[in-house]
Amino acid sequence: MSDDADDARLADQARAGDTAALATLLQRYRDPLVALAYQLTRNRDDALDLVQDASLRAFERVAELADPALFYGWMRGIVRHLSFDKHRARSRRDAPLPEIARHHEEARALATDKAEAVTREVIEAILSLPEEYHVPLFCRYVEEAAYTDIALRAGRTLDSVRGLIYRGTQLLRKKLAHHLER
Repeated sequence: MSDDADDARLADQARAGDTAALATLLQRYRDPLVALAYQLTRNRDDALDLVQDASLRAFERVAELADPALFYGWMRGIVRHLSFDKHRARSRRDAPLPEIARHHEEARALATDKAEAVTREVIEAILSLPEEYHVPLFCRYVEEAAYTDIALRAGRTLDSVRGLIYRGTQLLRKKLAHHLER
């Protein structure tokens, strides 16, 4: 790896628009990011593609990096988030639709209405919790954001976000117990 101060300096330069500084950081962390991507995908080609996509995302969003000292963690979050997105997309694409949904438009509309109703109930349950849980839980369960992205958005540490989501999830389970029993 490298010196944390040097990483922070390069990340700060990258946030200011220095693409060479960002390229240096991305090259520096390429191998550990590929290793992470491989753990997530179990396929070398997919891992390389994932890191390439994450690098492109970093070029697009480096100005949003809240703390230059957290560059590597930010990149890990991007890799994880993209991996989950690809997995969800693949699961949706590969999952066979129930027979009734293939043949009846009404069944599709009913499923959509039910999903929207559940989403509304989850949002209402989140908003009924103490305010400190609103952003972390909404980002996690409605937007399906990665923990690192939530930490950046909420202006909190990753550990505090994990704790808020854990405790908030416990409270949500109690509020939504009638759905979990079905």
